[in-house]
This record gives sequence, structure tokens and C-alpha cells, in this order.
Amino acid sequence: MVEQISEPQVKIILVLIDGLGDTSHKDLAYKTPLQAANIPYMNAVAHSGLNGLHDPVQSGLACGSDTAHMQLFGYDPIKLYNGRGAFETMGAGVDMSYDDIAFKCNFAYVNDQTGIVERRRVDREFHWGVSLCDDLNDLKIPGYEEHIVKCEYATEHRCGLKVTGKRLSSQITGTDPLKDYKRLLECFPTDEQDQASIHTAKLVNALSGEIRRILSNHEINLKRKAQGLPYTNLLLLRGCGQRLNVKTFEETHGLKSFMLAPTAIIRGTGMTFGMSLHEVEGATGSYDSNLNNKALKAIELLAQDQHDFGFLHVKAVDDTGHDKNLQLKVTQLEKVDAAVKILVEGLDKLSDENHQYIVCITGDHTTPIIYGDHTFEPVCITMSLASNIATHFRQEQKQCKIQEKLLHIRDNVTLFNEIDCSSHEAALGRYSAKDTISTLKRMQKLVKDVLQCSQ
Repeated sequence: MVEQISEPQVKIILVLIDGLGDTSHKDLAYKTPLQAANIPYMNAVAHSGLNGLHDPVQSGLACGSDTAHMQLFGYDPIKLYNGRGAFETMGAGVDMSYDDIAFKCNFAYVNDQTGIVERRRVDREFHWGVSLCDDLNDLKIPGYEEHIVKCEYATEHRCGLKVTGKRLSSQITGTDPLKDYKRLLECFPTDEQDQASIHTAKLVNALSGEIRRILSNHEINLKRKAQGLPYTNLLLLRGCGQRLNVKTFEETHGLKSFMLAPTAIIRGTGMTFGMSLHEVEGATGSYDSNLNNKALKAIELLAQDQHDFGFLHVKAVDDTGHDKNLQLKVTQLEKVDAAVKILVEGLDKLSDENHQYIVCITGDHTTPIIYGDHTFEPVCITMSLASNIATHFRQEQKQCKIQEKLLHIRDNVTLFNEIDCSSHEAALGRYSAKDTISTLKRMQKLVKDVLQCSQ
């Protein structure tokens, strides 16, 4: 009787550190935050694996997290993107049909006398205002009472807002001036010949005014105003979008995927692409997020047969860039590294001659401290096997006859940062982010071939 040999399993976990990339800073002796941080496990991934740089969306273009994630997952934003509002709103928990429109929204403050938006983000610690979303649900838009409004809290100062009704179009501008101390914008159609766009722009201006009236007269805001505390009297409506009708991630790449991401806009991309979404205790998407629990959850899910690709999103590093908090970015990177340690050790325990796990770490875009916003630099990426990474920290080597062969899947980069990953030693070179999943699949096939040849 011939013994049946099972096909080797090689699974992938992609750790996405939002806003990872940065530039050198004089307060760090002209190092980048990645160079300055104590990140032994991320460095071990680089030392034991393959490294390079990718351009989010396209070279020389600063992009948002939504378009960057689309590109990273293999969905061309140049052809498919129609606004981030649907991602944010779906991720916040609002179901959408393909005819609805939705907005990514900020609770903000506008000076009623001048019309100047003085605070686009009224308060990152917005626990006091979460219930305001309930009071915006089912509001009646003056002149458009037949349309239905749904609002759901997302995170920090953000919420998602959906409008359902006839003759709606995402081809409109938003009301967000994008910077503090700029005038509140009026919504306009981007196609002045399209009647649906014209209709929707008028509706949005009426909606914005009604929300402003409700918030200005709400007891929460009146009380905080009297106490001299930050309060909100405005909802900035931006990134109007409609739900994308595209193939799922599994249909596109042949990988059964899950996503760990409390941040609404990222969850929304996962929902759009048919990824399995999972809750993690203590995961908030903020500075206090429990990343260790996310690592443990990823290990648990990858151990199951129904998943062979995982996506673990970390938001707080991006916030440090927007907040221009240099030391906190270093600290948050070190916090990520502690979670990577848990991830590597857990997956290494699951690894054997028939099971291996690729750990990939990268970012979606750069958010340099000196600018406080997204910029166009390429982002470093590293990928290695958990069993290879763990060899840097084990006193005794695992008894696995193929480990020596697997250890050869590496280049000569030794540190994970913007400089080392751009060197001539980096095997992946510089490429478009759209090729990231295909690159991981090629590494997956290479590892499978090594495992099969050793059986």
C-alpha cells in the first residue's frame, strides 16, 4: 500500500503598519523612526528574508489609505476607485447597496461668524460625542425628505454616513477644506451636465446644513460649550463613494483570507473584497490598541483550515505622523515589534516539514513627522518564514531536515528600514504595490516546492 503524501501548506500573514514610511529627522541624529526604534523582530524578518520597496498606487503620487490598500490587494484604484465614503461607512457597520452613496465624515468645529473650519478633528478622544451619531440617524433632509440617512460611529472623531434614495451620484465634491482655518466648502457636481450629480450636490448641501443645525442645538454640545470644552457643530462630508462591484479576494488571488482591522475604512475594504472579518478584544485602532491580542488571534486563525492568508492592520503609527509626534512614532513601532515577536513565536511552533508560514511586514504609504500628512516616498517591505525568523532567537535549532534549505530564501539585507531596504542588496528591488500579493504567492510556491522536494 502506497503511503499518500499530503500537499505542504504554506500560509501568509501580512502585517500592514499604516503610515510606516518616514524620513530622517535631526532629533534622531538624522535617522528615520524605523532606524531609531528598537525593533529586533522586524529586523530579524529582514535579516532572514527578502526585502525591497514598493510604490503605493504609483511613483511620485501621495495617496490615501483606501487607494493604497486597493492597490496592495491587487485592485487598480485608477480604474476602480470612486470615493472612500463607502469603505468607511461599510466598515462602521452600515449595509450598503450599489445605488447608495456614503461619506467618510469628521466631527468638526466651524466658527459660525466667519464660516472658517477651525478644527477639522474636533477631538481624537471623542467618547463624549459617540451618541451624536444616533441623533443623526433618520434625519429628514429639508426638501429631500424621501431620502433616508444612516450614520454610524467609526473611530476617534470619525463616522460613516449613508444616503439612500433615487438619482444619487458619487460624482460630487465634498465639504471638507482638508486643513484647519480654511472656509467650509460647498458641495458641487463634478459633471455639470449630469442631472444626478447636480441633484446630489444640492441634496448634500441641504444635508450639511441640517446636520449643523442639529449639532449646534444638541444638549451635549451646549453643555460642553458652557464648560469651555471642545464641542462639535459640524460634520465634514468627504470622499463620497458608492459600493464597488468587484471580484472577491479569493476569486482574484485564490487565497482564503481574513482581516483583523478595527479601523472602519480598512474594514470596509475587507468587506468589499470578501475577506472574513474578526473582532479582537482590546483592538481599538488607536494608541491604546492591544496589538498582542491581534497577533494571538492571527495565529489562531492561521492554524485553521479555512484560512491561508491573513491581514493584520496597525493604525496608530499613522496617527503619530499626523500628530507630528516623533518619539511616539518610535514607541509605537517598538510596540508593533513586540506583537511581531508573539506572531513569529506562535507560527514557529506550528511550523514543521509540512507547514510553513510567511510573515510579511510593510506599510501602505509614508506619513513623515515633518509634514504631518501622507507623502509620495516608496515604502519598505520585508518577508520571511516564521521558522527562519525564529532561528535568530533560539538557543537550539529546531530538528527539521529542510530548515537548512529554507534558510537560503533570503538576501543580504540585515535591518528593516527605508535605507537598507533600498540598497542593492535588497532582492525585491523597487516595484509597484499592485504586485505585492503576486510576489507573496511566488514566495509561497517556492517554499512549497522546497517542502515537496524534501518529502
